[in-house]
Amino acid sequence: MELRHLRYFVAVAEQRSFLRAARHLRVAQPALSRQIRDLESKLGVTLFRRLPRGVVLTGSGEAFLIEARRTLEMAANAIATARRAEQQGTAVLHFAYGSEMGIYAPLIADLVAAFRRAHPEFQLRISNWKQTELLDSVRAGDTDVAATFLLKWPISEFESYRLHESEINGVLLGAVHPLAAKKSVQLRDLQDYTFLSRSITHWPESYRRILLALKERGLVPREETTGSTPSSDSVELAAGHAWSLANEEIAAPLLASTNSVVFRRFTDAPIPAWLALIWQPNAPERVRRLLDVARSLYPEEALGKRSLGGQQSHGGERRTEAVVDIHHRHAGRAAVEHGEERREPSEARAIPHARRYGDDGARYQTADN
Repeated sequence: MELRHLRYFVAVAEQRSFLRAARHLRVAQPALSRQIRDLESKLGVTLFRRLPRGVVLTGSGEAFLIEARRTLEMAANAIATARRAEQQGTAVLHFAYGSEMGIYAPLIADLVAAFRRAHPEFQLRISNWKQTELLDSVRAGDTDVAATFLLKWPISEFESYRLHESEINGVLLGAVHPLAAKKSVQLRDLQDYTFLSRSITHWPESYRRILLALKERGLVPREETTGSTPSSDSVELAAGHAWSLANEEIAAPLLASTNSVVFRRFTDAPIPAWLALIWQPNAPERVRRLLDVARSLYPEEALGKRSLGGQQSHGGERRTEAVVDIHHRHAGRAAVEHGEERREPSEARAIPHARRYGDDGARYQTADN
């Protein structure tokens, strides 16, 4: 049993409805229902009596509610106590990223590496979560800042900063697929073919928004299947009946390794998507330090213009200098406060900027509210 189960249980008990509780928690109702069933199975009791409209607590549920609230309160106090103690000692930044980041993982790797070089005074604790757990972690304050995918911006629940534009503008098809002979496709023409996606498992909130976006563009997939790994997905696609959403960056590594899969743009409007950082309002100083590094590596004015693949000329050197400058502004401020002599930037140890490159890869999940 996890604290997440208790938070979900208390929300359903207070809202007296799975639907209202799901809206309150900002999670999908089927996922909430599964978590409650899982909790009841672990406890071996029935917590709710389902009615045509809403739910009511059973006797066991009423007794469990008292202890669940007490446990959540104790957990919140424990977290607050630990964080206060942490602030008195070595500062720690709790950073999380979503599972299955794919080709965009090197962007996150570059960011955390640059932060470590610019701010060695901070410890960095990394967590890797699926989307639902990642969002819960940020909401609960267990994670300071998280990297995730957004399909809507801005968002109301969290503060956010977009690192990279990753809009979806095409599909991957087997070379023998009936639509592969076309230069471009209409999404509605894919109606009778199987929609292949790993987002069902790893990014359920994003997947829900993708389905809504497809519906707005005239496509409601009749058959869906969950992918397991990039290599198995390529085999599934090569068979000729399935298709998956992509853009040129996502497609490039696969197209470079096989001739059995092709990428075709669709003529419908692209589906907006971004790799972004999210955090709670009124974030502590350590989060602002990370954001300074993020803005220097991935300036907002370059959003939509940069691409993956190690484009280091010009901008790369300027970004390196910016990160060095950030480090020395903070270091100089601390030195002045402690009566020490501030070193000039020319004495700084250069911070190399890691190359960006396409890669194929990925436990707390996009807030795409």
